Amino acid sequence: MTAARTVRAGLVLAIGLLVAAVSLVAAPRAEALSGDEFTPGMIITDSLFFDGSALSASAIDEFIAKKNPGCAVGRTCLENYVEDITSRAADARCSAIAAKKNQTAGEIIAAVGKACGISPKAILVILQKEQSLVTSTAPSSHAFAYAMGAGCPDTPQGCDTPYQGLFAQVYYGAWLLKGYTIPGSWVYNHYPAGATSAIQYHPSSSCGTLDVYVENQATHALYVYTPYTPNQAALDNLYGTGNSCSAYGNRNFWRMYNDWFGSTRAGQSLVRAAGSSNVYLLTPEGRWAFDGDVAVSEYSDLGKVGVVSSSYVKSFPLRGTVSNYFYDTGVDEVWAIYGGERHRIGGCASDLVTSLQVDCDAIPHMDRAEALRIDRGDRIRPLVSTESGAMYYLERAGRHAVSGPDAPADSGTGYTGDVTAIPAKLIADTPVLEVMVADGEAVTNGAHVLYRGGDALGRVGMRLWEQAHLSTYIAEPVGIAVADWVVPEGYEQVSGFFRAADAGTTYMFRLYGLTEVGDAAPEDKVSVISDSLVPEAPINVGMPLFIAAVDDDDTYMVDAYGARLIPPSAKRYEVANALGVDVTAATVPTVVFQSLGRGPDMLDFGVVVSIDGTNEKWFIDGGATRWRVYSRQAAELSGGTVTPVDAAVVEPYEVADGYATMGLRCLRSAWLVAGGERYELTDEEAAHFEAAFPFRTVQWASCRALPEAEQDGGRVLEKPAGAQFLVTDGVASRVTRGQDVSEFGEPVPVLRSTVNLFGS
Repeated sequence: MTAARTVRAGLVLAIGLLVAAVSLVAAPRAEALSGDEFTPGMIITDSLFFDGSALSASAIDEFIAKKNPGCAVGRTCLENYVEDITSRAADARCSAIAAKKNQTAGEIIAAVGKACGISPKAILVILQKEQSLVTSTAPSSHAFAYAMGAGCPDTPQGCDTPYQGLFAQVYYGAWLLKGYTIPGSWVYNHYPAGATSAIQYHPSSSCGTLDVYVENQATHALYVYTPYTPNQAALDNLYGTGNSCSAYGNRNFWRMYNDWFGSTRAGQSLVRAAGSSNVYLLTPEGRWAFDGDVAVSEYSDLGKVGVVSSSYVKSFPLRGTVSNYFYDTGVDEVWAIYGGERHRIGGCASDLVTSLQVDCDAIPHMDRAEALRIDRGDRIRPLVSTESGAMYYLERAGRHAVSGPDAPADSGTGYTGDVTAIPAKLIADTPVLEVMVADGEAVTNGAHVLYRGGDALGRVGMRLWEQAHLSTYIAEPVGIAVADWVVPEGYEQVSGFFRAADAGTTYMFRLYGLTEVGDAAPEDKVSVISDSLVPEAPINVGMPLFIAAVDDDDTYMVDAYGARLIPPSAKRYEVANALGVDVTAATVPTVVFQSLGRGPDMLDFGVVVSIDGTNEKWFIDGGATRWRVYSRQAAELSGGTVTPVDAAVVEPYEVADGYATMGLRCLRSAWLVAGGERYELTDEEAAHFEAAFPFRTVQWASCRALPEAEQDGGRVLEKPAGAQFLVTDGVASRVTRGQDVSEFGEPVPVLRSTVNLFGS
C-alpha cells in the first residue's frame, strides 16, 4: 500500500564514496537474508534505484517468465500480458514515450524505466510487493488496474485514480517516485535525504515512530511512496507477519530486491557499467574515474560497487580522476582519504591544503552525509610522518624534512604538536624546503651531517662524523632522502681542526674524543664554530707527536714539516726515546690527517744518503739527527749503497756537530763499521782506532739498523786483495809474511782506500 502521492522536481543524487568491484548486482542473493541487515535510512542506493536502463525489455520478459511458475489456463498473467500504450509528452520528471501497439510487460516496464529514470528492477519489485503480479498465476483485474499501488493511499476510500492498467500504473508510479526527488515539490522535505525524520511503524499513530536518518533520495522517495518503516516484529519474521503494529511495504521491497537482484546497498556512490571493470565515484557534479593511483578499497565504509547500465554511468559527466582528497561541502573543508579513513586537513585557502598542492576545483565535492559514512581518522597537522618513518613539517610554501618532533620549534617556527601518519604520496608534489634539526639532534643525506647545538647549525662530512664517532657524543643522525636535502643558509662548517668562537680553544678530532692542540693546528685548516656546536666528548691536551690515520696501518711523526711516515723498519718507541717524548700515537680521522699535510717520509735509520746535485753525504742517526760523512767513511758505513735524495728529505733532521766515521758507540758498546756491517770492539781495540778518527755516539736504533757481523772486530784490517794491516795507535802497519797477528782478532774486510784513513 502507498500513501497519497505528491510531486517533487529534479533528480538530486546524494552520493559519496563506495568500495571495490563486486559480482553483478543482478545475481540473486546466495545466502539467507536476515532482518538485522535492514538499514531504515538506506533501503536502496540511488544508483540502483534510478538506473532506468538496468534491464532491457527482453531481459525483463525473460525474468518474469523465470519467476512465474506458469499462468493458469485462460488467465492473463504478467508473462503473457500485452497492451497498446499511449504516448506521453515529456515533462520535468520523464522524457517522452511514443504510442505503440501490442507491448509486452517487459517492453512497458523498460520504456517507462528509461523515460523516468527508475530502475526496471525496482519497478518489478514494486509490482510484486503491491500486487504479486510477477509470480501470480491468476492475477485479478484489480491487480492489473492498480499494479503499482499508485493512487492507493492508506485511507478507508482506498484506490481512487484514473491511472488504471499496467502501463498507466507503471508510468504513474515511476512519475511519482521521480517527482519526489525534484526540489520544490511540497513533499521534497517529507522524510528528506540528509536529515532525521520520525517515520511511523504503522498507519495507526498509536504504534509509534522511529527516528530515521534518511541517507539518500531513493530511500526518501520510497518513504514518501509508502510512509512506514518495519518494526522489529516484522524484521524478526522477515518472510511472514509481525504483529498488529507491523507494516510491510518497505520491508518487502528491500527483501524482494535482495532476493531477486542482490544487495540494495551497492552503488550509492561507486558504480561500474555491466561488462566493464572501470569503477567511478559519483558526486552531484558528475563521475570521477579510478585510474589506479587510488584503490577503490579506500572507500570501503560506503558499501559495495554497484553494477549499473552504461547509460546510467554516462548520465554523469566525467569530471576527472579520483585522488586522495575530497571536499566536504557540509563543512567547506578538504579531507584526505587513506587507510580507509577520512582525515581532516582544512579549508581550500589554508596553509596545509596549499602546502599539499590540493586544487579544490579538481577534486570531488562530497555531500556531508556521504562523508560521514567514512570512518574518521586523525586530523592531518603540520607535522607528519610517512610509511618509511621520514618526518616532515608542512607549511604554506612546502615541506621541510625534520630530525624529529622538536625540530620545527627549535628552528624558529614556534610550532609544537602531534605527528600525523600519512602516505608518502600525499606530499609527493609538495615543494621541498630546508631541512630542520632539533637541538641535540642530527640529520644526514649519506654524504654530510647537519646537527644543531642551541641556535647554531653545524655541517660535518659523513666520513669525519663516522671516523670521529660523533654519534656517540652528539646524536645518531636521522636519514634524509637526497630529494629532501636542502641545507639551510647560515650553517657552520665543522672541519677536522676547529676553534670555539667565544672560548678561543682550538681542537682536533681524534678517533674517540677531542684534543686541545693550541697553536699546533694548521691555521689555514681551522674552522671557527659556535661554542654550542663543540661536541661534549673527552678532551686530551697537547698535539701528539705520533698519529695514525683511520684505516691506515702506518704511523706518522708530526712536526713542523707535516705528517712524516715512520719507516716500517723503525720502532716508534725508538723515535720517541730519541726525542724524549711520549710514545703514544693518536688515531685520527682521515680529514685531520689530510689537514696536517704530508711531510717528507722519514729515512731508514742508519742509512747513508747523498744530496742530489751536490757532493754532500749524510749518515741518518735515528729519527731526528744527521751526520755529515766523508766519502771514504760513507763507503764503509753504507756498504757501498748510498741513496740519492732531495735536499728537502734531510731538511727536517738536525745536523750533528762533527762528521760521522766508521767508529760508532751505542749502548756502551764500540763498533767498527765496514762494508755496511758492524764489528764489536773492546774498549782497548777501539782506542787504537780512535787515535785515527773519533767514534760517534749514535742512537741504538741506528746501530741496530746496521747488521752485526758474524765475527767480532779486532785491530787487523784486510784489503780485498788479501793484504792485512795492524792498527796501532791510529797507524795501519802492513803485516809482513810470517808475522803472527792472531792475538789481535780476526781480520776485518775493508775497502782498499779505507787503509788510507790511518797513518803509516
